[in-house]
Amino acid sequence: MDPMFSVFFSRSPDPMWLLDPVSTRVEDCNPAAVRLLRAEQSGDLIQRSLGELSPGYQPDGRDSARTLRDWLASPQRAAGTRLEWTF
Repeated sequence: MDPMFSVFFSRSPDPMWLLDPVSTRVEDCNPAAVRLLRAEQSGDLIQRSLGELSPGYQPDGRDSARTLRDWLASPQRAAGTRLEWTF
């Protein structure tokens, strides 16, 4: 990992995850993400999928699994779109 990115990632007050785009498994997360999900350490979240960490439905009524699949399949995702998500 680039040293500058590593500092930004680890010190950011915003929760961040690095995800495998195919499996949606967490490859890494920062301390803010650990606190948000009330985990003991990042190892508690690494290799878990977003589906495992999410409720069945998002607050707007969308099915979490379907929304995630649709977002990952979207060509706009590659253009740097953001995904608002409730855990």
